[in-house]
Amino acid sequence: MSKVLQYFSILLAGLYFLLIFRLLKKKKFLLKYSLLWIFSGGIMLIVILFPGLLTHITRFLGIEVASNGLFVMCIFFIIILLVFLTSVVSELTGRINKLAQKDAIVEKRLRDLEKAKEDDQ
Repeated sequence: MSKVLQYFSILLAGLYFLLIFRLLKKKKFLLKYSLLWIFSGGIMLIVILFPGLLTHITRFLGIEVASNGLFVMCIFFIIILLVFLTSVVSELTGRINKLAQKDAIVEKRLRDLEKAKEDDQ
């Protein structure tokens, strides 16, 4: 990797971290969900700072070309991210259903109380 490309990549990684921390500060991200993004940024920074490491890892995995290994690792990361986000969406869907049911129960009680009050008058 050329030094210019490495410096540019470090700059982009810095901007990436600034974006993540800015979103955290503005409360657009919750910390527990942003940890995955911070972790991936850390891995990205390690690969940028030590480009030979990617070659060693891919050769250890039996992949001849480092770029192919990078694609495999990115696809693996995307799958992990999708599973994580699917679990979050599933949990939130369940919570929304419970809230909707509780809301319906409260509305029914309120209607029953209003009807009982009208009948008493």
